[in-house]
Amino acid sequence: MYWRYKDGWLETISGCMFAGKTEELIRRIKVLEFAKKKILVFKPKIDNRYSDSMVVSHAGSSVDSIVIEKSKDILDYVIERLSIKKRKEFIHLCNPHPQVLEKEMATNS
Repeated sequence: MYWRYKDGWLETISGCMFAGKTEELIRRIKVLEFAKKKILVFKPKIDNRYSDSMVVSHAGSSVDSIVIEKSKDILDYVIERLSIKKRKEFIHLCNPHPQVLEKEMATNS
């Protein structure tokens, strides 16, 4: 049977080195892309083993990604791309750090 992915679901893929964690991640991303799901892939800037801008497995599989320096950049990236109405709902749900909220309120004033 196929796993049915849920919206807003978070999973971890764990294992020892060379166990295929990145390969499994890329496989799942490609399944979601094939299903025409909207998906964002983020990668830390410090991870530049095979590519500066793509997530790449040891076996050579790869997917495009958005390079970030800090995990907070993910929130900033998502907020920037939402409509104003959705942005306010998202901010309310996430209850972000005060500086992010202040930045958002200044943008919408």
